[in-house]
Amino acid sequence: MEKDNNFWLWPYCLSIFVLGFVVYFQAIFFGYVYLDDHVIVLENLPFLSDFSNILRTFKQDFFHSAFGGAYYRPILTISFMPDAHMGGAKPFIYHLTNVLIHLTASCLVFLTLVKMGYKKQLCFFFGLVFVVHPILTQAVAMIVGRNDSLVTVFALASFIVFLNYLKSKKVIYLLLHLLFFTLAVLTKENAFALIILCVYYMYFIADEKKYVLYKYLVSFWAGIVVVWCFLRNSAITNSMKFSVPEIAKAVMQKLPSILQFLGKILFPVNMSVFTTVKDTTIIYGIVVLVFIYVALWFTKNRRYSYAIFGASWFLLFLMPSFITEFSVVSTYLEERIYLSLIGFIIVLLETDVVNKAFQNRRSAAIFGAMIILLFTAITFNYSKDYRNRIAYWESAVKNAQSSPLAHRNLGAMYYLDGIKDKAEMEFVKSLELNKNEPMAHNNIGILLMEKGDLKGAETEYKKEIEINPMFPNVYYNLGLLYYKENRLNEASAVWEKAIETNPNYIDAYYNLAVVYYVQGKYNECAIYVRYLKDKGVKLDSKLLSVIKE
Repeated sequence: MEKDNNFWLWPYCLSIFVLGFVVYFQAIFFGYVYLDDHVIVLENLPFLSDFSNILRTFKQDFFHSAFGGAYYRPILTISFMPDAHMGGAKPFIYHLTNVLIHLTASCLVFLTLVKMGYKKQLCFFFGLVFVVHPILTQAVAMIVGRNDSLVTVFALASFIVFLNYLKSKKVIYLLLHLLFFTLAVLTKENAFALIILCVYYMYFIADEKKYVLYKYLVSFWAGIVVVWCFLRNSAITNSMKFSVPEIAKAVMQKLPSILQFLGKILFPVNMSVFTTVKDTTIIYGIVVLVFIYVALWFTKNRRYSYAIFGASWFLLFLMPSFITEFSVVSTYLEERIYLSLIGFIIVLLETDVVNKAFQNRRSAAIFGAMIILLFTAITFNYSKDYRNRIAYWESAVKNAQSSPLAHRNLGAMYYLDGIKDKAEMEFVKSLELNKNEPMAHNNIGILLMEKGDLKGAETEYKKEIEINPMFPNVYYNLGLLYYKENRLNEASAVWEKAIETNPNYIDAYYNLAVVYYVQGKYNECAIYVRYLKDKGVKLDSKLLSVIKE
């Protein structure tokens, strides 16, 4: 009988899938927004296009950083490989994959709620809400947003088979739970919260207090944690480290975003592609918090264990994103709420307000359709802000005016599109908001150098080095300036520094080979020529002559 019931869930999943595809069809044709996607995809295509590099993904940080990383997400990297192999640099296939992952996650939300015992009609409604909710747009329409949708797929799959295991005690479900859990934590770090949630569910909701079962599960989870830590520490040998005071300050700085997230869930009227705590109101969040409190207070036969489970789900998956370095203007991305939103839905399902609203089928259908249509319209319109890099960063500046990073990146997009007067204005604005904004002085230096103001450009580059001494591009650009002025020894010195900060800086190696050749320092030149040749870089006959026997 259970198999039959599960089989007849497929029409609901198909409906969720179709609605989501209609809403996000236009996103398949979007471009890059240049918020990490150019680094992860465009600058990493040779690696991603070669399936033989799959094992290497487990040996490096997500951003392939040469001078300190923080994110170990090999499964996320692997998810880009089929896209790169089929589509190369074209964004179409990456966006299509993002949409398909989101539709899969939305169906799993529906199945998870059904598995937890909620009414099928309510589960279906919230599955539809999830697939069209505006606050999840970023995870779908922005290529690198899939880190949150993909971890949700694995986390929900792991939780569903965990529930099956608690009920049947079949080993196959235990193995599947551990497999999906492993994939989840190798996709994004916040998946470790699933351990706490599973223990809570097993002990307080399923009332499963068998010590043997508890002991074995904890042992398996601990083993996965140990292996993950070993792999991460082996891959990221120069990991970025934050002190306890820095972490505490960053968390305190981002705490108001909890209220802002809550507000956007029920009142998605102040959506932003790049959100700052300062520029976003907490009023809606306070209203939502009061609403939830009152709704639970007046709920008869309250199930505290479920409500606490939902609230814990919301916070445990969200809070890890707060543990970052302290910044001048605290920012966050809306995609971070993706997995946490399910916890909020669980809390809502524990209130009589929601349950009674759906008792009358006709009124429930009308009310539910109105919400779905409203959210669909907002999402369809909002997703257009992700259509290309200019649209994205103009929207970011519009809604996050106090963010120096948003202004700086908009300036960079203007520069790439040849709108250099606007680019300079945005760089200057970013420095007005934060005089130590990384990369801004470097970018102004590039503009000045193009205008022929080499002295002004040199001043800007040196300011950048004071602020951002580990930024390899500024040394490279300063070297180009020195080379133009025939200050060859100084040029070679700063290009050496560029390589020191980024040992994979091919252009710096090439320029060093050239400058040493021009100076007649053929032994030094040969060192860089051999390196470039080993990397498969095409070299002219003059440079190759220095390594001929």
